[in-house]
Amino acid sequence: MTDTIVAAFVAVDVEGVLRAWLRQQPILADVVEQRIYFAAPAKLPTDADGKLLQHLTLHLVNNPQLASVVPGTNALVQFDCYGRTKEEAAAVSVALLTLALNVRGRVRIGDGVICGDWRVVRHQDFTDTSSNRARYSLDIEFPILAGMAG
Repeated sequence: MTDTIVAAFVAVDVEGVLRAWLRQQPILADVVEQRIYFAAPAKLPTDADGKLLQHLTLHLVNNPQLASVVPGTNALVQFDCYGRTKEEAAAVSVALLTLALNVRGRVRIGDGVICGDWRVVRHQDFTDTSSNRARYSLDIEFPILAGMAG
C-alpha cells in the first residue's frame, strides 16, 4: 500500500490579492495613488474642483475558483484606465502595461501567489470625446496560484 499525500489549497480572492499588490507598485501609485477599484465607483474620484482624477478598475473575467485553485490555470482580468483626457487615461494604461510586461518571479500576497509571464490580450482606447471621461481598456492574462492551507 502506498501513502497518498493530498495538498489542501485555499481558495483565493483573485481580485483582492491583485488589487492589494497593484496598490504597492510605485509605477501605478505615481499615477493613480490608491484609486484602484473592483468596479466603477458609485461616486467617481474627483479633486477639490470636481475634476475627475485618474483611476483604475479591475474585474476578473474568467472563473475565480478555477483561476485560484487549479494549478496552471491563468486568471484573465479586465482593467479599465480612466482620466479626464485621453492623455491621462493613456498614462494609467502605460503604467499598467509597463508593470505587466516586467513582472518576474513569484510574489506572495496573503493567500495568493502572483506569478510572472503576464500576457496582454487586448489594449484598446474607448475614449468618448463627448464626455470628460477617457478610458483605455486592457485584458491581461497571468498565473495566480492559491496558497497551501496550514
